[in-house]
Amino acid sequence: MAGGGETPDRVNRIVRAVGRAASVVWMFVRYDNLKDWLPRVWGRKFLLKVMAISLLAGVVGALFLYWLSRNLPTPSELTRIEQSHVTRVYDTNGILLKEFYVQQREPVDLNKIPRHLKEALLAVEDREFYSHWGMNLRRFGAAILANIKSLDFGQGASTITQQLARNLFQNIGSRKTITRKLREQLTAVALEQNYSKDEILQMFLNEVYFANGAYGIQQAAQNYFDKDVEALDLLESAYLVGILQLPYFYYLNPDRALRRRNLVLQYMVNAGYLDAATTDTLSLKPLEFAEKDEEIPSAPYFVEWIRQDMERKYGAEILYRDGATIQTTLDWEMQALAERHLMRMLEEKQAQYEKWVIQPALQEILENAPEGVEPDTSSIEALRESYRLQGAFVALDPQNGNILAMIGGRDFQENQYNNATQAKRQAGSAFKPFLYTAALDNGYTPATRVMNQPITIPQPDGSRWAPVNYYGRFSEPLTLRDALRRSINLVAARLVMGGGMGHHLSMSPTILVRYAKQFGITTPLRPYPSLAIGSSEVILLEMVSAFSVFANLGTRAQPRMIRYVRDRFGRDIEVPPVKLTKVLEPELAYLMVDLMKGILEEGGTAQLARSYYNVNVPAAGKTGTTNDFSDAWFIGYTPHLVAGVWIGFETRQSMLLPGGNAVTGVPDPSGAVMAMPVWARFIRDLYRDEARDLSSEDWIRPPGIVEVELCRTSPIPESPDYKIALPTCPDRFTEIFLATNQPTESCTVHDPRYRRDFRRPPPN
Repeated sequence: MAGGGETPDRVNRIVRAVGRAASVVWMFVRYDNLKDWLPRVWGRKFLLKVMAISLLAGVVGALFLYWLSRNLPTPSELTRIEQSHVTRVYDTNGILLKEFYVQQREPVDLNKIPRHLKEALLAVEDREFYSHWGMNLRRFGAAILANIKSLDFGQGASTITQQLARNLFQNIGSRKTITRKLREQLTAVALEQNYSKDEILQMFLNEVYFANGAYGIQQAAQNYFDKDVEALDLLESAYLVGILQLPYFYYLNPDRALRRRNLVLQYMVNAGYLDAATTDTLSLKPLEFAEKDEEIPSAPYFVEWIRQDMERKYGAEILYRDGATIQTTLDWEMQALAERHLMRMLEEKQAQYEKWVIQPALQEILENAPEGVEPDTSSIEALRESYRLQGAFVALDPQNGNILAMIGGRDFQENQYNNATQAKRQAGSAFKPFLYTAALDNGYTPATRVMNQPITIPQPDGSRWAPVNYYGRFSEPLTLRDALRRSINLVAARLVMGGGMGHHLSMSPTILVRYAKQFGITTPLRPYPSLAIGSSEVILLEMVSAFSVFANLGTRAQPRMIRYVRDRFGRDIEVPPVKLTKVLEPELAYLMVDLMKGILEEGGTAQLARSYYNVNVPAAGKTGTTNDFSDAWFIGYTPHLVAGVWIGFETRQSMLLPGGNAVTGVPDPSGAVMAMPVWARFIRDLYRDEARDLSSEDWIRPPGIVEVELCRTSPIPESPDYKIALPTCPDRFTEIFLATNQPTESCTVHDPRYRRDFRRPPPN
């Protein structure tokens, strides 16, 4: 607030007056008839000396005033004093997540401050506040005499207005000197000219520091007594007024602060605000202070994301001075639930790495150390750091894109890198739903069979790609439903090249890239065949948002982190709208939901979600594990919620133990073992919460979906697709199809009208 270069009006007037006086004096001195004007009784030379000295004193005084006033607040600054306010970030239910401030302060109007608090302040600090004009000359003179006698500047005699000036304008100075006192008085006088007494008193009580992290009387009432200022009683008010003298000292010395409170009560008696009998009774009473609360919930990665977004759009002022209210979409209870389950998994797996990697390495160093030589274990800490698991979690509402929970890493104090919004990691098989969506939209059906046999595919860079299945096995041809349920890589590789059994349909890596982009994936995707099994890097938040297309039956909700931002007067600064984009027809999205439900059922890669973790609500999802086991994923959804989990090392090294394999490695680095349990426990506990009353309703089937009964033994070499079952077919099953792409041919194997020389036995 304090500026430089301009002089307050009062000083300007003084300088101009001295200049005019000097001009008049010089006018008289320069005339020859000066001898006739000057009385002879004093002598011409004597009076000339007096006038010269007076002129010199005036000039020196004016220059001194000018020097004192340098860098003091300008007139315009004095009329627009504005104290900094606290900006608060809330979750969707009004739970405080974080406060941003330069000084923790919540200004209040004077009419909310109790009368006894104002009386205590006046009795102690400035009894003549309402009668002086910014400085009290009598008190100031007495203080100067006392300081001269004691040879120090212990006596201040500052008025409330002077103290306000010192607090508001830091360039007045803080050292106890005559110069600072004079600058303080000049500013105090200027304040009195621009503000009423009540306005000055209100600014003072909202500005001063009370220690304990509290700036202003309202924040002090909250921090010390956990109440608003209007609820303070007399003893509490006297305590807060008393500690103003040395706030930090009294904060650290509560017994001394209590004696200081009683002294304030005596001051109030002396000033006529209290009677002595009442004071004697009150002085014996103790004070009850607010218990120190645990640290405010913060959801640190999410809040930091909010902070960066606000500062980018509006600058730092909105966060640290303007006192805005930011209500976010985050649900703190969901956040706490997600944090508990993610941290539990990370700690469990970390303990296994400690057992199987760290401790054996340490033991080897100890055993190989020469006798009598202190073993060098410095490499162990580096090894432990390289094997430190990280994780991320995002949950959002598929109906509106509201982000309900976000975890960006293991420890925000240790590492502020947000793995939920910044980390680009290979998706592995979690990418396959985009492939299967593209296939179903380009002529395939859930019953289309694809070869599950080894294949080598040339890559655009000249290399050759030979994918393998997770467990290294292959089998007879599989339908799209079975291949997705078991996450078969060989089927995905053939599928991306348009190779169903006997089909050459419109599919390619370029088409897959286009579909993924429509789902909202923005990271660069290489149009290689290996993209089918997630060889390109993606961001967790975008993947969760992309899966909302399935949960919302074809419509993607853009992630939204803020419900509204309001200034301290309650006016809207920003109200981000819900942004919905239609990506798929509801029938196609429903078909994918139905296929992905199988992943959680028996035989699916995430079957333990139901059989072991007791997820008993309609749900679907997809596991993901990269070829080198450096990333483990699970993204799952219900009609109400989409949530995704990622776990891996920051160094991108394999989570598979040295010498281990995907089956016997400890810990198992797959998405089904690392990531899926976090999601499953979260969903299970969320739906068990009776207060939320989440229904277990399933997705509603769109009218464009039909059920068709098929014959399991109907495929023949001429036509490998399953055919519509006849009453005579012995092994039948039901599949769903798009009404526009359903089987039309009936089984010929069991039709008695056909006589064939061969019969295809049912698959093992």
